[in-house]
Amino acid sequence: MKVLTWGLYLPEHNVNIYNFDNKFWTYINYYRLSIKTASDMGYDCHLYLNREICKYYEDLNVNLHVIDELKTTFYDAVNFYILEREHKNELILDGDIILTKKLPKIEADVVYEMKETHSWEWLYEFWVDEINKTEIKDIMPEWTGKRYSQLINIGAIQIQNEDFRKLYLNRWNDFRVFVETNVKKLGYKVTPLDTVEYTTLASQYIITELVRHYDLKAVDLKPFRVYKHYVGEQKFKNGLVPYDKVLNFKNKAAL
Repeated sequence: MKVLTWGLYLPEHNVNIYNFDNKFWTYINYYRLSIKTASDMGYDCHLYLNREICKYYEDLNVNLHVIDELKTTFYDAVNFYILEREHKNELILDGDIILTKKLPKIEADVVYEMKETHSWEWLYEFWVDEINKTEIKDIMPEWTGKRYSQLINIGAIQIQNEDFRKLYLNRWNDFRVFVETNVKKLGYKVTPLDTVEYTTLASQYIITELVRHYDLKAVDLKPFRVYKHYVGEQKFKNGLVPYDKVLNFKNKAAL
């Protein structure tokens, strides 16, 4: 892998990011750290982002690709935007993944971050059960609605199989539209009518279903021990990056 991509979409109307304590600067700075680390290793880095935040990355050795608009609030939507464009076959990384070594060369239909093994009850079960009550198989014949002990986590994702890339992108889009069209018919565990609750199904449950159904070769990066992923709330608490200003690399914290 010589090229790496990231996607960060933080439009000003996203009040959950701009008005919530330290979230904005945390996201900006983790992406800065992730890109700077990869760039220093010799990777050709590309960041897809909205225009308002370009100024925070212009000092880095990274190619910027401006996204004018994403028409959905689904998380990971920026990844699927990339999967339709120039760098559709390159590895896409979450900004809170920091490389510690160069990535191995892997030949597979799908390269992904890690196997999720303890997330079924809190990330999938309720929402899969809700979808199982619908006519989902009309748009996704591969859907089984079954429980998986291991699911594909796309904190890092590269699809080398071109036919599968197109299929996954189509299924994600169809599922997103299906959820948004049936918003009042579905159940919600946290916030009524908030379709974002179905995001993880769209991105991770579906790819797990498809890989199993078509018996594809999928390889995860975690066993190679080449990165650290500051997933979830830890990145807002560990002090690795500043929470109130742009990260200055002259005084970078130790990883």
